[in-house]
Amino acid sequence: MFTFGRAAGLACLAAATGFANPVEAATLVISGGTPSTTIPQGNSGNSVLGQAGVGFAGGRIWTDARLQNQGDIALTLYDVGSESAWKNQIRLINSATGTSVSDNDNHGAGSGGVFVNGSPPFQRVNSFTQSSGLTNIRMFRKTPTPELRILINGQSPSSVPGSGPASFAFAYLDETYQIVSEPTNRVLVLVEDGSGADRDYDDYVGILQGPPVDPPPPVDPPLASISGGNAVDAVPQGNSGNSVVAQAGIGFAGGQIWVDGTLDVLGNGAVLTLFDVGSESHWINEIRLDNNAGNPLLDWDDHFRGDTNMFVNGTSPFQVAGSVSQASGVAGFEFRRIDPTPEYQTVVNGQSPMMQVPGYGFASIGLAYLSDTNHIVSEPTNRILVMLEDGGTDRDYDDYVGILALSTATPPNNYPVSPNALVFGAVPRNTISSARTVTIRNTGATPLAIGSQSITGGNPSQFTRTNHCPASLAVGASCTISVFFKPTLQGTRQAVLNIATGSSVRVVGLFGSGT
Repeated sequence: MFTFGRAAGLACLAAATGFANPVEAATLVISGGTPSTTIPQGNSGNSVLGQAGVGFAGGRIWTDARLQNQGDIALTLYDVGSESAWKNQIRLINSATGTSVSDNDNHGAGSGGVFVNGSPPFQRVNSFTQSSGLTNIRMFRKTPTPELRILINGQSPSSVPGSGPASFAFAYLDETYQIVSEPTNRVLVLVEDGSGADRDYDDYVGILQGPPVDPPPPVDPPLASISGGNAVDAVPQGNSGNSVVAQAGIGFAGGQIWVDGTLDVLGNGAVLTLFDVGSESHWINEIRLDNNAGNPLLDWDDHFRGDTNMFVNGTSPFQVAGSVSQASGVAGFEFRRIDPTPEYQTVVNGQSPMMQVPGYGFASIGLAYLSDTNHIVSEPTNRILVMLEDGGTDRDYDDYVGILALSTATPPNNYPVSPNALVFGAVPRNTISSARTVTIRNTGATPLAIGSQSITGGNPSQFTRTNHCPASLAVGASCTISVFFKPTLQGTRQAVLNIATGSSVRVVGLFGSGT
């Protein structure tokens, strides 16, 4: 398999507008069809999500679309599995030479209604070279006989004789098999063969993979890292009436969300700008950003929904609440209950810990990285989604929703640790990278005590360190800590190196991608 990269989203706040044009000379493009954010998946017995590792949440799926490629491209077909009661076949045909690659669906589920993986799952079927233009994809019914062509290039007939409507669906996949909106060189191919009323698009599931695309070098090292808390793939969003996805443009599918996490600022003097998205709370809440100098930035949640059960955007959505400078370390933000009175502090820096609000319920904070299209992603970015669950029973984390955008900041000269982030790039799984170095300099007038060091955050086991520093660093002297990335899994991995210097703990972000 290969890994492709996506540049981390920076601090602009562009609303989601679809996907960007591909930048690679040879890549795959989904066109035509009807895009949607999801397709039905039936019950858990035939869920591709549960049994084949393919994530249907997030991004877009194109039904009855076409798959095009730019430039001559080598396509590899991987067979994921099937839930079909028939025997189907997928064929890739070179539109110029007529050469074909076929995969017979010989692991049909029969009448059991259970999704069956290929043997092994994601088995490699074959490869062929496809000239630029429309990739010729056809699906055939093999059993019962006679052979019946049901689909060509995603353009399905309205119905299959003796059966029902049939269609194709395509979606872009990232390196963790999550569906994403932006173009990638890995495409999920699904067929609904028209044999039943479930319409769950898992009668054949395959993956088409193009040539490798190396991750791009980071433009700027991320300035923030989420640590602590519980990492989950999603938080419940209640009904559509109070969905942040629908009304505020935030995509909850994909990536990771840290419940009761903390936000570490990886650099001294970073500027945090707060954007107020909206609220579903029937209380009045407040977020405070503290610059550690007693000058907090306050944002009152004055657009609460009362008893309407509807998420309410601020005026206007994504309104700027203000900015505050934040020193290196844990970002000082807290939520407070304003009304009903008396004022009651519910959550501080994400450490609630699932704290109960007297007379109401449990309160907590959810944090997530956001891309520049406001979708939650796993890799670190300089835009953070902040959500509050103020203690209600719905647990949908939209009682206050805001976005923190971090500006680029350069540590001051007397900052003893540099750099503030180590970016390892792409490293093959089960290997160890070359060393990246953190330097500690004593620019003060007295010896600098160097205390304990630890690696925490999202994936601490994927990094290791070697300490070359003494317990006390003389004035004007420097020492180093070597850090290594040792990925065991594919995809983006991140952690935080914590270094005790003097009376402070300095944090260095660690970022890499396993291939």
